[in-house]
Amino acid sequence: MLPPELFNQPFLVIQISNGYCCLPLVGGTSWSIGRSGDNNLVLPDLLISRHHAILQSNDDGGFYLLDLISTNGSFVNGCRAIVPVRLRHGDRIKLGNTNLAFCCLSTSLVLDETSTLDTSYLPRATRLVWRLASVIAIELRNLTLLTQQLDKQILAAALDTWCREITNIITSLGGLVEKNVGNQVGVIKAIWFHRYHGTKKEDIIRLFQAISAINKRTIKFNQELSLPLPFKIGAGINTGYGIVDNIRRDERLYYLSLESTFNAAYLLGSATQEIGRDLALGETTYKYLSMLNNFESIFQQYTVNLTGCNNPVVTYAGLFADIDKFLKSISSSSRAHHGTRVVID
Repeated sequence: MLPPELFNQPFLVIQISNGYCCLPLVGGTSWSIGRSGDNNLVLPDLLISRHHAILQSNDDGGFYLLDLISTNGSFVNGCRAIVPVRLRHGDRIKLGNTNLAFCCLSTSLVLDETSTLDTSYLPRATRLVWRLASVIAIELRNLTLLTQQLDKQILAAALDTWCREITNIITSLGGLVEKNVGNQVGVIKAIWFHRYHGTKKEDIIRLFQAISAINKRTIKFNQELSLPLPFKIGAGINTGYGIVDNIRRDERLYYLSLESTFNAAYLLGSATQEIGRDLALGETTYKYLSMLNNFESIFQQYTVNLTGCNNPVVTYAGLFADIDKFLKSISSSSRAHHGTRVVID
């Protein structure tokens, strides 16, 4: 028999070894679920991740289940929750070996019949959302040779200056930056978040503007420092979805679960040496290029072997010089047809 107070509020029913228990969903807007003791709902299930999922309420009275990229996934009515799922009264939730149910008995809280959330209509108060992002991985190709021929302090100062100036370029074009990712010195990860579904021409152009500006600044940097070996860069671009904190408001957007997207971008960038190109794109990124005219002339299709991939991977690769020409053609076309200018440098 349910406690009487639960009839007027939403709650979770959690199946346990000797029956069930209830978690009232009141007094907050989000409830974290996982094995770790810092969660709102701690479940001692070895198949559940430390921070497995989060349940959120919004100002429209809806409740959403969001999987936090858990190892074994979260399931609602037998379907894996790939995107945030809006819950209905009676929905069955399975996390690891643990069964739960969402209950909302009050008529004022009964949700609509839509179970799967379309993120383009997310209420403003939703905290964690899926966002499409493009990641550029920029790598100094000849760092090992530079360490052999340059004094360590001189090289460190040069690297610091180069990273700072590349960071300025990326942030000026709306990107986020991570330097020296993991233990990879000389690698910069730049991230651009797109709209909830798909992207626009301006987003793709901005990626190419960043690549072009980074290459030009690196060439100028070499001329200014007169190093025994010039800095040489390669780059990869990959596009995928990540989880973004939609409420947090600090100096940078907080994001999760982009590691696989970045790893692919980094490996594609590394593969450019093998195929003699400067920039390589993942297939998803290349798909979005279809919005631009004449992009086929820049990139050629290649098949490469990437670390950790069992099968060869298709990529589309080109040269920095071709990207510069392409951007100039877009700029000329924009001035001719719209009277506006696309800034390249």
